[in-house]
Amino acid sequence: MFTLESRILIQSIYLEFLLKISEGKVINNFQLLTYDGIKIECPLDVKKIQINLPSHLQYNFEKESNQYELIMHSTFDINSFHEKLVMEQRNSDSKYQQLMQSIDDDFEYSIHSEIFMQKFYNESYNKIKANEEKLQFQNDIKTCKYRNIL
Repeated sequence: MFTLESRILIQSIYLEFLLKISEGKVINNFQLLTYDGIKIECPLDVKKIQINLPSHLQYNFEKESNQYELIMHSTFDINSFHEKLVMEQRNSDSKYQQLMQSIDDDFEYSIHSEIFMQKFYNESYNKIKANEEKLQFQNDIKTCKYRNIL
């Protein structure tokens, strides 16, 4: 994940690429944020890659004919030192250990509940699963998704 400052920095780099101010950028102290809130400072190398598509696949820009599509390629230099720092912080943090224990307990409870439902209420369980699959299929059809490639 990114901190607020990191997101602002990424957006400004992307704007520089769109405005053709730069073709790449290196940031030495870029901040990443783990899911449990630990900050990691690492180097970031960002490069612009222009996409040259065949004419039948190109987007038809109405106002500007010199626009183009691009990929923003980001490389984070995270090494074993960063990993070691995160592991040390997690091991020393009792809140993290409590969180992991609660996740394990919730998972174990879910598994036992599902086994119980399958064993004693098989017909109802199958109906519930079928309804969940229908809802998931409907949501997949209607939802437009994207994912950042890190």
